[in-house]
Formats: sequence, C-alpha cells, structure tokens
Amino acid sequence: MYVERYIQTNGNFDEPFGIADTFISRLRPVLHVANFSKAPITIAQGQLLGHARNPSKWLTKSSEMSPNQNNAVQAHCSFVRKLIQQGSHKHLTSSHTVRSESEITSKAHRNIIEPDDPLAEDPIEGGPKTAETGIDFVSSEKLLSEVHISTDLTQEQQQKIEEVMIQNQRAFGLDGRLGNYEAKVDISMKPGTKPISLPPYSASPANREVI
Repeated sequence: MYVERYIQTNGNFDEPFGIADTFISRLRPVLHVANFSKAPITIAQGQLLGHARNPSKWLTKSSEMSPNQNNAVQAHCSFVRKLIQQGSHKHLTSSHTVRSESEITSKAHRNIIEPDDPLAEDPIEGGPKTAETGIDFVSSEKLLSEVHISTDLTQEQQQKIEEVMIQNQRAFGLDGRLGNYEAKVDISMKPGTKPISLPPYSASPANREVI
C-alpha cells in the first residue's frame, strides 16, 4: 500500500507534523510520523494521518515516463540507496517511536462520560457570551423597496424582475413568517447542571471532519 505524504497541524502552525511518501507492507504495517515542532504532539484516535492509495493505479509506471524521467528516477534511487548503505541516517538529530492509545478524543466527550470536577470553579453568571441580534422584520408591502435591483438593467427588465418577486413573495421571509416557531424543546442534561461560560477552543482535525 502507498500512503501519500501529508503535513498538518493541531491548530498551531508553529507545530507541524506529518508523514513522507510511504510504502507499507503487510509484514510491517507501520507509518512513521515526523514531528517538526519543539514539543511532543498528541495524535487522537481516528485522526487522519495520510491518504492510502493503490500504487499500481496511483503511481506512474516506468513505461509511461520519458527516458530523461527514467534516468532521473534511477539516479535518485541510487543516491538514496548509497546514503542508506553508508549509514548516513545515524547523523540525524534524534528519532523516537512512541505508541499511545486513547479512547477519549475530545473535551466534549469527557464532559459527557465523566462526572463534574468537584474542585472546579463555579461557572460565571450569565451563561455563554453571545450577542443577540434583533429580528429583521420586513413587511410584504415593502418587498420591492427592500430589494436592490441593479440599475444597469433596462426599465423593462427591472419591471419583469419586480413581477417575478411579487409572484414568488412567499420565497422571502416577510411579515415574520420565517424563524418564528412557537414551541418549546426539552434538552436532557446532567442532574443539577448549571449554565457554563467557556472560552472558545479548537477541535482536533478528526473532530473537525465530523463537525
């Protein structure tokens, strides 16, 4: 299996990590991740590390390349082979292999399955810091005056557009028709839970894909 190189960050562009183009065999299914930052990184369970490809269909065959391209590939392979034979990999700064397993992938997951921290501070009164916007009420009688029609159109074209708007005025949120649903919804929460005010925090790449 061929895995295409993939560089990413956990929300901090100063801490990149990723993989190089890699061939993985059945006998040794290992994918090496290079950490280019100065601190350890945490890879969550299910986090995307690369895109697996079928090498026989994805990679260019030697028969499909020109003689110059074939010569360049052979020269590069010879160079890499010589470096390996000479043991040049010993001059690398450092290399560590770390294996970790975790069943918890996000703070939201911990909030659901774990009990509340008894030492945590009381939540800030007032709940989340959100700004409510007023309802933009537009009367159906003011539809034509609220919609801007380009003045580059001829008067006849503008009149036709106005006729279409009037005939299809139910497609617009007029007279408070959209956004008002007189119903109450019960949201199940932990017993004794109070409103919590938290600053925004970033999600992992795996959680962002789900979101």
